[in-house]
Amino acid sequence: MPLGECANRHLYNKNKYGDTCPICGVVASKYKEDGKTPEEIAEMYRVPEDKYICGWLACIEGVNRGRSYEIHPGNNFIGSEDTMHIQILGDKKVSRIRHAIIAYNEKNFEFVIFPGESKGLIYCKGEAVYTPKTLTALSIIEIGDSKFVFVPLCSKTLNWGGKMPE
Repeated sequence: MPLGECANRHLYNKNKYGDTCPICGVVASKYKEDGKTPEEIAEMYRVPEDKYICGWLACIEGVNRGRSYEIHPGNNFIGSEDTMHIQILGDKKVSRIRHAIIAYNEKNFEFVIFPGESKGLIYCKGEAVYTPKTLTALSIIEIGDSKFVFVPLCSKTLNWGGKMPE
């Protein structure tokens, strides 16, 4: 796995993310804009709707303390492998594949956490999660030896479907 490093000194998998840091969004190398129309330039920088940020997990305890992880529409698989949407590195108790899932439902403006396919448990608000559980703002989630706080962006009053503050 070739590592990339952005201007903010975040390390990331270049095979998976290319020149764009998945942590802060900084583009490592500028796109070539010479000779392109404004429409072509706008398309180069357009963020696909499935990559819109809906919320975050912020690590508050563990090896990744201070690091944030983006939550996007649909299912966000959590694990330590490169193929996971939320990749938690350094915590040996986090399973490689699907330790947990956080889903954002765009129709109901709802965030839900599910247990994954690993033998490791996850906890939300101090209770083990065996079945889907709705997340609320500032819910504390424990995965492996790490603790995270859940921070939603989207809701009924603020969402990408047209309702944004002025």
